[in-house]
Amino acid sequence: MKKIYLFFALILITASGFITAQEQDNSKSSLLWEITGKNLDKPSYLFGTMHMIPKEDFFMTKLIADKARECEVMTFEVNMFGLSFSEKIDMVQYLLLEDKTLKDLMSSDDYNRLKRFAVDSLGIREKKFEKRYIKFTPFGLNSMFMKMYMGKVKMYEKELYKIAKKNKREITELETIDFQLKLVTDIPLESQIKYFLDTDNFHESKALIKPYKLQDLDMLYSLTNSSDSEDEDVKAFTDKFLNERNMNWLPIIISQISDKSSFIAVGALHLPGKKGIIELLREKGYTVKPII
Repeated sequence: MKKIYLFFALILITASGFITAQEQDNSKSSLLWEITGKNLDKPSYLFGTMHMIPKEDFFMTKLIADKARECEVMTFEVNMFGLSFSEKIDMVQYLLLEDKTLKDLMSSDDYNRLKRFAVDSLGIREKKFEKRYIKFTPFGLNSMFMKMYMGKVKMYEKELYKIAKKNKREITELETIDFQLKLVTDIPLESQIKYFLDTDNFHESKALIKPYKLQDLDMLYSLTNSSDSEDEDVKAFTDKFLNERNMNWLPIIISQISDKSSFIAVGALHLPGKKGIIELLREKGYTVKPII
C-alpha cells in the first residue's frame, strides 16, 4: 500500500543534475519537455510538478520561468487559484464526512495511533483534534496533515499561476475540481483509511523529494509503480488515476498546442511510462524531448 500512497502524493492536489538533451532517447532526468513537430508554429512545453514541496526544497530555474512566460497559455490539471468562493465551499464539503467521524470508522488502536501522531508530531491539541479534525474524510485529513508535517511549503502551480497572471497569459485547465475530487471521494472510506491514515506514510513521502530534485522521472515512477504483476491494487489505481486521465487529457492538449503555444504543468507522474503523456504525444507524431 506504500506505493499507492506515494502515487497519490505526486499526482493529486508534489537543483543540480540538470541536463540538456539532443535526442528523444536521451536520459529522462528532466521535468521540462519541449513539444514540437506536426506543423506546430511554436513549441509548447510539458512540466512535471510536485504539488506540495517543503519550501527549502523548492526550485525554479530561469529556463523554466522563461518558458512559462513565453507561452501564450498556462494549463494546469485544475486551476485551483481561479476558483470562485462557492467552488471553494463545495470543495470543502467534498472533504467532510456526512454523518460519522473517523472515530466511528477506525479501530480504537488505529484511531489512537493517529491521534498520538497529531498531538506528538504535528502539535495539535487533543481536544482540538477530537472536535475538528475527525470530521474530515481520510483523504481530506491526510492533505491537511501532510502540509503540517512538511512545515513551510511551496506549490509549483501557485508560482506558475503568478507568472501567468503577471504576464497576462490565458489560464486553462484539463479537468474540473469536481471531477478530481470525485475521483478520490469515490474510493470507499475503508480503503481511504487504509491508504491515507497510516502515519508511516508521512515519513515515506519524503522519499519522493530527492528524485524530484534530481528530475529523475524513472526513479519517481519506480517508487510509485510496482513491477510485481500480481500487485492488483497498484495496477488498478494506476489505470484509474493516471492512465485514464492521461488519455482524457491527450485530445485537449493536442487541440491546445495546435492553436497556441502552451505551458502544461501537471503532476510529474503523468509524464513517464508507456502510457504517460510524453509517449502518448510521440505516438501521435510529435517530437518530445527534455530541454533542461
